[in-house]
Amino acid sequence: MVGTKTVGNTGLQSFNAFLEADKEIVDKNDFGFQMRGFEFYSKKLKEAKSVYKELYSNEVFVDFLDDIAAIETLMLQYRSLYGIQSNLKLGTLKRTKDGVQKNYIVARCPFYNPNTVKTEIKVYLGTTDKESRSIEELSKDPKFILKACDEVFKGMKAIIEKQESSNSVGGIMNGRILREQMRVNRLIKESNLKLK
Repeated sequence: MVGTKTVGNTGLQSFNAFLEADKEIVDKNDFGFQMRGFEFYSKKLKEAKSVYKELYSNEVFVDFLDDIAAIETLMLQYRSLYGIQSNLKLGTLKRTKDGVQKNYIVARCPFYNPNTVKTEIKVYLGTTDKESRSIEELSKDPKFILKACDEVFKGMKAIIEKQESSNSVGGIMNGRILREQMRVNRLIKESNLKLK
């Protein structure tokens, strides 16, 4: 979607960028012998851009896009829970903490979190110095894999619960009803003022 919100972005920047994308490519000289075609399609483009801007400037539309983005995020996160065991990957990661470098065993799994760049979750399962087996050996140990899956599930669940606290499906639906009631009340007040 072109204009979903992210932290620090109202989503409208993406719409504006799309709206203005033709400024650098539209050149009258490119139409050559088709000057009438240029004028005709320039007018059509201007009309389309006007309707586009009106749509994405509409409060109801922007709220709708925000709700769609929130629901899509939850759907992606819920779906990730079903693929933990089949998508789990073990690996190691070097980290320096308090000036001491350590190698950690990590479990990774695909997971969408709008607050991170990578579309995966990474869970630390301990340090390699406390585990005598290699990653390959650990990957073949059903008990270790089950423990890793459980830790990934807990990590996903914590992120999902945080997402749900601000954008639960029920909350989104209640928010839509509340916003619609507020719009109706505002329209009633405006029409009453005009009648006076």
